[in-house]
Parts: sequence; structure tokens; C-alpha cells
Amino acid sequence: MEILLTGARGFCGRHLLNALQETSHTVHALARDWSGIEPTGNVRLIEADLSAAPELSAKFDAVIHTAAKLSTGPATTEDFQKNNADATKRLIDAAINAGASRFIFFSAMSVYGKITADVVSEKTAPVDPDAYSLSKLESEAILAKVSTELPSVTLRLPSVLGPGTENGWLTGVIGKMRLDEPVNFVNPDTPFNNAIHIDDLRALVLSLLDRPMTGATVANLGLTETLPVGEFLAALKTTLGSNSELNGIANPDAPRFQIDCTRAANDLGWSPMSPQSLISRLGASS
Repeated sequence: MEILLTGARGFCGRHLLNALQETSHTVHALARDWSGIEPTGNVRLIEADLSAAPELSAKFDAVIHTAAKLSTGPATTEDFQKNNADATKRLIDAAINAGASRFIFFSAMSVYGKITADVVSEKTAPVDPDAYSLSKLESEAILAKVSTELPSVTLRLPSVLGPGTENGWLTGVIGKMRLDEPVNFVNPDTPFNNAIHIDDLRALVLSLLDRPMTGATVANLGLTETLPVGEFLAALKTTLGSNSELNGIANPDAPRFQIDCTRAANDLGWSPMSPQSLISRLGASS
């Protein structure tokens, strides 16, 4: 296949690019800046800003769209609209014009907004999502409208962990544990599965390139097994050899949900590592 990978210098994009380099596919890796980096093997570098409506004339069979303006720094509603929704719309049009047969889109669990349910499935209605999440929902809606022309899979991602990760609650917790700082958290008895390892995500995406794709599938990702938050953090502390004090308190007003990954498991073959294996992997990479 000829594959267009966006966000190729981001966290997920870098790991996917490394994996795709080991395949027989040709990868057109798009990023805003490739200064000092030369293409190798089956990789072709594209230096472009998707928000600036670049001309994407190359033919490609599949798109893996990881690029996005994140909500981790200063940004306005207009920034999210321009960099996420509008850029994705143009990318979808380019994919259709290129005759692509599949589009893999990285969305986020944050699209559900203020979660009050105990279990979140794809049928859970979003409540007051923020501007970043609205830009993701708009992109998902565009893919649904063109599903007969461009089959797609949208992955609603929780925290994605692994070497080089920078964002997310659990990443911050790991940083505190490495410094032996106190870790404060709520509802220690809540079943936790709101995280995945980049290795599992990478394996899923590679498998989606080989599976038949029809329609517009939207699927939550998360661990398919749960572990209470308090137990998860205690095991992580032990694995990291940390001396952090863990302070868990009950707060009935705080979100206390788990992710239903049934659709991903049944329709996409999603089979991530167990919570215990994730903890061990995080310890090994620390």
C-alpha cells in the first residue's frame, strides 16, 4: 500500500512510523518540520502544515490521521477548528480524490465531555464537550457522511502510554512517582481501564491496514480488563520502586467511569495487554 501518515513526528506518529518502516508498505510521512532528517527505505517525507491547505497530489491507498492541535497548551476555539476539523475535512477530500480505500482517524475519549455514567460506550451521549473535543466530533461526523466513498475507523483514545509519552493524568502520576512526590487521587475503588500502551495501539493500526473496511466504525479503546485505581497505583509504585505517598479519597462528585471496549474487541480484534502487564511495561521503560 501507499500510506499517508499525518503527525509523523508526534508521539503516536513516531511509533507508527517506526513500525511501518518494517513493512512492505510505502509511507508518506507528513509533519510540519523534517529539518535534519533524511528519508530512508520505504519512507517518503512530506513537510507541510495541514491547516494551511497543502496540495497533496500523491496517490495513496490509506490514511492514518494522528495529527491534531491538542488541548494541552494555549489554544482558542478557532485554533481547534482550523487545525483539527477544517484540516481533517480537507484531508478526507484529498483521500477521496486519491482513491484511498481506508481512513484511520485518531479521536479521543474526551469527546464524551462531562461523564456521569459508570460505563462509557459508543452509545453514551456527549455532555458539554470542550472545543478540542467538538473539533474531533465534527471530524467524526464528516467521516460518517462519506462512508460509502471512504470507509473509516475512528479510534477514541484514552491515555496512550509508552516511551516518550508526555501527556495525560497517568503520565503525570508516573513523573511524581519517579521523584517520590505525593500522589493525590480520588475514588480508589473505581475500576480503572482508561489507558493503553502504544505497542497495542500500533499493533491494532497495522492490523486495520490488512482487514476489510466498510462503513464508518467508531470504537472506544481502553484496557479490556480493569483494576481498581488504588490497586493500579499501588502496583505501579512498587514496580517503579517509588517512595511516593498515595493519598486516595472518596469523592462522589468526581467522574468514576470505566470504558466499554466491546465494539473494538468484537469488530476490530482489539486485544490489549492486561493492567498488570501494562504496569510491568511502564516500569521496564522508566
